[in-house]
Amino acid sequence: MPDTASTDGPSSFDDPFSEDDVEQRIYGTILQTREPTTASAIAERAECDPKTARKYLSWFGELGIVIRHDGHPATY
Repeated sequence: MPDTASTDGPSSFDDPFSEDDVEQRIYGTILQTREPTTASAIAERAECDPKTARKYLSWFGELGIVIRHDGHPATY
C-alpha cells in the first residue's frame, strides 16, 4: 500500500515560514534573530533578494519592530 502522507497541516518545525509570502518570511526571520544581523543574512534565511529584505527592514524600522544599527554594513 503506498504511503500517502497528507500535505495538510502546519509547516515543518524546521522551516515554519516556508509557505508564507516574503514579508511574513522576513518578519518571522527577525523574530527568531537574537543579535544584530545584516540585511543580506536576513535575506538568505528568508529566501529573498537582499534588496527586498532591506525594503521590508526599513519599513519594519519605521514601525518600531526592528532597530537599524548604523555601520558598514548596517545591521538590524
